[in-house]
Amino acid sequence: MGRMLCDIWYGNVVPVDQCGKRDESIAQIELLMEKNKSILLHALSETQKETFAKYADCVEEYVMLVTEQAFCEGARFSGKFLAETIT
Repeated sequence: MGRMLCDIWYGNVVPVDQCGKRDESIAQIELLMEKNKSILLHALSETQKETFAKYADCVEEYVMLVTEQAFCEGARFSGKFLAETIT
């Protein structure tokens, strides 16, 4: 168990990298997002593109923070579950 935590800490194992890799619905949404982003960027002025880029950066940061919290909560839950199972 200790080695696994070290691997996660040092970035040798990145569980989130595998999320959705084999999920067809996620792949379809990614394609749709990219298509709609491209259409939107062609329709925007330079000032609007800058505003959109700032918005997209905020969304990305938000998703990363929520994902981190979900990972931590899952790890906490797993630890409690394991402790209760053992005792």
